[in-house]
Amino acid sequence: MSSQGARHGVEGFLPTGEDTLLLTRAWLARVELWRSEEWLEYAVSRWRAKELALLASTHEYRLSRPDLDLVAALLEGLRSAICAPSRPMTTDRARAILGDASAAALERSA
Repeated sequence: MSSQGARHGVEGFLPTGEDTLLLTRAWLARVELWRSEEWLEYAVSRWRAKELALLASTHEYRLSRPDLDLVAALLEGLRSAICAPSRPMTTDRARAILGDASAAALERSA
């Protein structure tokens, strides 16, 4: 998860290089472990709530809750696609998809 979103728009939530790609893979591994390990509940839930708040802020609090949830779910899926072990999605493609979805969500919520 990246706090760069506030500085770089919604696309800033995606990994941009090897360092952030490794951090994203570590985050995804922790989230996967969270699904079966109760002791991770507090930490993962806290970070997910912070990310949701940062996404809302990045969109200037103009998204409806369903659209905010949609963008958050898409972001999670795009991170997984970028980090895939074989034939990963390119970061440029993921940024385009996320940017388009974000713009459409803003239009719907207007």
